Amino acid sequence: MKSILALVSLLSLSAFSGEGLSDIQSRIDAAAKSGGGRVTVPAGEWQTGPLRLASGIELHLEEGARLVFPDDPDLYPMQEVAFEGQVRRQHQPLVSAIGATNVSVTGRGTFEAKVGYWHAPGYRKRGRPQFFHFGNCRRVTLDGFRIRNSPNWTIHMFCTDDVTIRNLDVRCKGPNTDGIDLESVQGALIEHCRLDQGDDGFCMKSGRNREGRLRARPTRDVTIRNCTVVNGHTLLGIGSELSGGIENIKLEDCTVEGEVWRVLFIKTNPARGGYVRNITVRNVKAARAKVAIFEIMPDYQWKTRDSLTNPEIVRTPIEGVTVENVVCDEGWYAYALRGDPELPPRDMAIRNCEMKLSFRGKPIAKDVVGLKVEGLRAPEESFSVWCDDPDSLYTCGQKAVFIVHSALTSGVAHVRLDNGDSKVLQEFDVDLAAKRDFTVEGTRDVPGQLQLTVTCGKTVKRWSATFSPGRKVQ
Repeated sequence: MKSILALVSLLSLSAFSGEGLSDIQSRIDAAAKSGGGRVTVPAGEWQTGPLRLASGIELHLEEGARLVFPDDPDLYPMQEVAFEGQVRRQHQPLVSAIGATNVSVTGRGTFEAKVGYWHAPGYRKRGRPQFFHFGNCRRVTLDGFRIRNSPNWTIHMFCTDDVTIRNLDVRCKGPNTDGIDLESVQGALIEHCRLDQGDDGFCMKSGRNREGRLRARPTRDVTIRNCTVVNGHTLLGIGSELSGGIENIKLEDCTVEGEVWRVLFIKTNPARGGYVRNITVRNVKAARAKVAIFEIMPDYQWKTRDSLTNPEIVRTPIEGVTVENVVCDEGWYAYALRGDPELPPRDMAIRNCEMKLSFRGKPIAKDVVGLKVEGLRAPEESFSVWCDDPDSLYTCGQKAVFIVHSALTSGVAHVRLDNGDSKVLQEFDVDLAAKRDFTVEGTRDVPGQLQLTVTCGKTVKRWSATFSPGRKVQ
């Protein structure tokens, strides 16, 4: 024990000198060889290549320490890494541990990734590394530090159990920059974290299609509490890689300060299989949930990705989902539950939830069984206008479909479609007593905009669709 403590002291006091990369990895290796201990990064800015932790190691960043990972791909060798439910070739994660026990990252310092190369055009072909990746580990703790920028997923726990993540401040924008992904994890507590992401905030996964079903290792027994998501696609995502099953997940007492697309999003498709059960979301305050407080999508990436490989059809049973005491200032719908008609979701409850303003009308529940809705408050906006493309972006010659919904049951709506330069393309009236929902179609052969204007009395709603040459950017 004395030799370990002496080594820890030496590592804590040593200066990370030199203009090149700091030699932190050799210090981690030396501590691991001696049985473990704390490797301290002192205050200051230090550049480093990828770091591999080991059993018994605590990587500690003192307050004022900034550990910077350059975006030079040659620093991060290509290797087999679990990502999006399958093992694939990626650059080595910036910080990782494989098969380690009692490993932790702590302190008040900052981990920063340079991402110019990783996020440049063509990024999908670059095998972008994850920031933190722990695979087949036990008793992992992340506590207290900041993360700024990530090439890809920010924190990924894979087949790792007994996880504690608390007091993190994460700010990562860019493609696929999920905050915390738990994949085939059993036993996790996440608390007092603040995430500002370019993708999902918290996401539960357990493998993709046949590979995930053969692994048969569910994510289960997870608690997320007292956390904040500033912006992101979803506060809590379930799937879509859920082929090993997801169960016993609880999120409570959390806040969305800016915008998410959904508070709870369960996403699967006919090739996933697995199961979803015993999911609870409660006591959430959200400024904006763009789509809904709670959404189920049974055909996520089906037409664009999975169906193209002619996979085995294995459907996903979904049951025992409760959403209660969620208040959201605005969004499209209070809930949008579209089940698989071949295996409808069952036994779901929505209690004492409020969408203060629903832009697209009444909530949706299709192909679900045993849905209980109690104490829902979701007043509709008098008029809603939107496009069939979520971003209202089209290529020249493509048809744009404007969708109009009226909460009014009487009166006349005057509808006008122009080309953005006040040239009227269509103009007509709609009797709202006879028709409250209708569509208007249009296109452009040259770049520019189409604008739909709907007027009823003093209420005026406008929506624009933008047309550009070439292929729409994904």
